[in-house]
Amino acid sequence: MPIKMKKCADCNSLCSNSASKCQVCGSRNLVKGSFTTKEEAQIKQLEKEINQREVILCSFSSSPVPLTNGKGYCVYCDDEIKMVNGIQILI
Repeated sequence: MPIKMKKCADCNSLCSNSASKCQVCGSRNLVKGSFTTKEEAQIKQLEKEINQREVILCSFSSSPVPLTNGKGYCVYCDDEIKMVNGIQILI
């Protein structure tokens, strides 16, 4: 859930929504906005990466290999696998 805060235009630090000047550099050049916490942004990024993954079966060991951006690693064969146009290629 986004948090309403102000961001210093000079040093990019976040300040409380009621602040009149930056606590870090003392600038009065504050911009209102809504910001997500670092943890929430990391969770959203992780969910996005998980949704982009696909799982294939290794052609040698038949073990599941999760692919990220077309590449994966088989823990049983100790090989890196890349998918190119639907074909498994060992790297």
